[in-house]
Amino acid sequence: MKKARRAARELALNVLYQWDAAGVPFEEALETATEFSDLSGLRSRDPALADQAIEYARVLATGVRNKISELDSHIDRLAEGWPVERQPAVDRNILRIALYEIIYVDSVPPIVAVDEAVELAKKILHCGIWEVCERCPRRFSARERRRSRSMKSN
Repeated sequence: MKKARRAARELALNVLYQWDAAGVPFEEALETATEFSDLSGLRSRDPALADQAIEYARVLATGVRNKISELDSHIDRLAEGWPVERQPAVDRNILRIALYEIIYVDSVPPIVAVDEAVELAKKILHCGIWEVCERCPRRFSARERRRSRSMKSN
């Protein structure tokens, strides 16, 4: 499951990048990313893992798109001196995915969301950015997480 979720986060990042930075319509970005994703490693071990990765990527990408204003307001507050509109598209979408998981995905402990964001940043981005990807979600305190969850049920 861990490898499927990690692959899903990469796939969701691909979708969000296409939509956010390249202006590709969301549904088209989602379809393209899932159709052309290389999940052969997962598929060779267990075809269900690849299907799980695609489904979780859809959940993440759609969830981030639907909650983008809320996520961006958290990022603006947490990334001191680095407002979301000034961040490169890859950076801000890694942060959005991590915060979305922290707030809305009960099956992912916050520390796992943070660690996965750091690993994704290390894999894709330049040196140093993973420190921001770690610092912002960690600042999202347990109290804020509970408050956001109570707001989502309204």
